[in-house]
Amino acid sequence: MTVFIQDLRSKLFLNAASGWEAKGEAYDFRTPGFAIDFCMMRALREVRVIVNWGDPKQSMFLDVHGTNGESLRTAMSENLELRTRHEELRRELDVARAEGKEQKRKYPFRRKRVADEQGNG
Repeated sequence: MTVFIQDLRSKLFLNAASGWEAKGEAYDFRTPGFAIDFCMMRALREVRVIVNWGDPKQSMFLDVHGTNGESLRTAMSENLELRTRHEELRRELDVARAEGKEQKRKYPFRRKRVADEQGNG
C-alpha cells in the first residue's frame, strides 16, 4: 500500500521536500492517518489523500479540504457546550428515574389470586 497527497487543482503530488511534483517523485506517507495529520498540521487545503493498493480499481480517495483555525475553535467550543449540556440532562434523567422508583416503592405490589377471580377458589 502506498499513500500520496495530491493537489486537487494542479493534480501534482507532494514530494519529500514539500514541493509539488509528478507522481513518480511523490512521497509515500505509508498510512492514510499520517497523511491526513500532515495535511492538517501544514494547513493544506484542497488536497486529496490517495491510498493505492496497486490496482487502480481498489484505490481510495480521501478529499481533505481543511478549515481555518477560528471555525475549528468555534466548533470545538460548541462541542464542549453540547457535551456539558448532555451530561446535565443525563443527571436530570437519572434523578427522575430514581424518583420514579421511589414512587413505585410506596405502593407495594399485590398479587391477585387468579383462582379467586374465576371462582375456582
